[in-house]
Amino acid sequence: METGQGNVQDLNRATREIWDSKARFWDEQMGEGNQFQRVLVGPVSERLLQVQPNQVILEIACGNGVFSRRLASLGSRVVATDFSATFLDLARARTTEHPERIEYRLVDATDESQLLALGERRFDAAVCNMALMDMVTIEPLMRALARLLKPSGRFVFSLLHPAFNNPGGTRLALEEEDRYGQLVETYYVKVSNYLRVPPVRGVGMPGEPTPHYYFHRSLSVLFGAQGFFGPWFAAHGLKIVFAVPGIVLATIFVTFPFVAKEVLPVLQAQKSDQEEAALTLGARGWQVFLRVTLPRIKWAVLYGVILCNARAMGEFGAVSVVSGHIRGRTNTLPLQVEILYNEYDFAGAFAVASMLTLLALVTLAAKKLLALRAREVQP
Repeated sequence: METGQGNVQDLNRATREIWDSKARFWDEQMGEGNQFQRVLVGPVSERLLQVQPNQVILEIACGNGVFSRRLASLGSRVVATDFSATFLDLARARTTEHPERIEYRLVDATDESQLLALGERRFDAAVCNMALMDMVTIEPLMRALARLLKPSGRFVFSLLHPAFNNPGGTRLALEEEDRYGQLVETYYVKVSNYLRVPPVRGVGMPGEPTPHYYFHRSLSVLFGAQGFFGPWFAAHGLKIVFAVPGIVLATIFVTFPFVAKEVLPVLQAQKSDQEEAALTLGARGWQVFLRVTLPRIKWAVLYGVILCNARAMGEFGAVSVVSGHIRGRTNTLPLQVEILYNEYDFAGAFAVASMLTLLALVTLAAKKLLALRAREVQP
């Protein structure tokens, strides 16, 4: 979704004013990183960036500079940019360690000339965490990165699946049902508009002074052949949409919440004293997870994986959009049922549907056995 030049300038000006007005609130709430940043986004971004001492890394939309300071602590030299002068002032005020390794610059990521002024072929890597959906346009950024990065450079970005971050077409809902005398709660996401959503203001953080604009871009717009990253993927021989990677991405986004739904309540119910004891004794993060945390949540993880697998086998909508229905290459069982039915091959469609039913029964049996086993081993 891109807008005309006049609209881009007006929206960009309004977006900057909104972020300037609530930068202090976000800085107070974010501090040196909330749990989402420290546990999920940060470690994965560091691994993908392959951070090395003295490498020069460009951060786009650095906010209060929490990730830039983390990169500096790892030995990198960081050029941290943002279009909000207020955010940059707050970032500088928080930078008490390694200030010589961080250069804060007022740069609008929608202005290609401002980006190129940072220095062509200067950067070993670039990163943009949870900000692409806040930018009016990302075409100038994509063009500039091709010239800012060294030949072996890499661009790492993170963002929520557009279906879960779309105030213009997504509703998060809780349904309560009286099922045979027991109240059962079901959380779900209702998506009423996805492919073409105009800019819309939404809440970024509870209690913030004012909502900001979201600029929705579907996965096909981001990763398709004509999308923002499409030319780069094509140049490197990578195909996402209408190929297996697209099916895998779509399935992951749709099914992995089933794992989280089972694991999060178990994690919240358990205390962290064992993890803290392990850290005190010198264990590293992965050691704590593999030897202390994982054994305590393994049944919830396995239960979630079974539900995830069941959902993946029957997924139709998201896979249908990105697969292209290419026989022998990007077809799944649900898509094959549709194709056979549309070709009036009712016997074939019934046979494939029967296979799906059999797999569902096997999954249901595995789910029941796992639930029984989990009850037996509970103390």
